[in-house]
Amino acid sequence: ATHHEKDIEFHCMDMMDMQLETSSFDGVISFYSIIHTPKTDAPKIFREFNRILKPKGLVLIVVKKGASEGIINDEWYERHLIYFTNFLKREISDFLTETDFQLVYQETRSHYGNEIDVDRIYTIAKKYR
Repeated sequence: ATHHEKDIEFHCMDMMDMQLETSSFDGVISFYSIIHTPKTDAPKIFREFNRILKPKGLVLIVVKKGASEGIINDEWYERHLIYFTNFLKREISDFLTETDFQLVYQETRSHYGNEIDVDRIYTIAKKYR
């Protein structure tokens, strides 16, 4: 599906197989977009991000911090079963390095008062090949 909003286009597609041109984007913002996928899929997703980025293109990855993954039944999600993955800083940086990115910046922040009580990891990396 495609949606046009003034000068912005939105596309809904599989992050592991995006129907987008190789080396066609300056940046990718992945804001909580991989938290519902298994960790084993992260390298596939990051390779695809790398593929669509122009040389020296940047990617922003934001995830929730932790080691757990799997199906949860949480009040926050109105008791719907949902697959949820938390990541550690080292996991994100290793996945990025393995998929031809160079780490530029990484920071952990505490939750805000209205958020789930979990730290967040912000990572910026640059395509270097």
